[in-house]
Amino acid sequence: MRPKVLYVFAVFILSFLLLVPTASATNTLNGTINNTYGINVQNARIDFNSNYVISDSNGYYNFSDIQNGSYVILIRQIGYINSSQTLTFNNSDKVVNVTLSEKAMGNAIEDTPGFEGIFAIIIIISAYFFRRK
Repeated sequence: MRPKVLYVFAVFILSFLLLVPTASATNTLNGTINNTYGINVQNARIDFNSNYVISDSNGYYNFSDIQNGSYVILIRQIGYINSSQTLTFNNSDKVVNVTLSEKAMGNAIEDTPGFEGIFAIIIIISAYFFRRK
């Protein structure tokens, strides 16, 4: 009789353990994106763990339900140099504020492809109309 009671008790304990959801560690990641002048960068794309979010008008972003491990975060926005770093999560939430540097724009006239050709055509046409007779 006693082995039967132990058997029923063991089955009850095992079924209880299987039905109770196991608590898996999840973490969160959030922060703000600013430029070198301290101005919030809105609509920046933040890639993280095969997902992405877009920063809001305050430059804020948020990821949740992150499992423990190491991940790469990539922040990019038109007109700025991309920023990336590796983050390791171990039962801890992270706040990662990023400052993006502006891309050097240079001289727009000199950097425009084909400007020299257009300029040459304008000179030739002008010379034709204003030639001496």
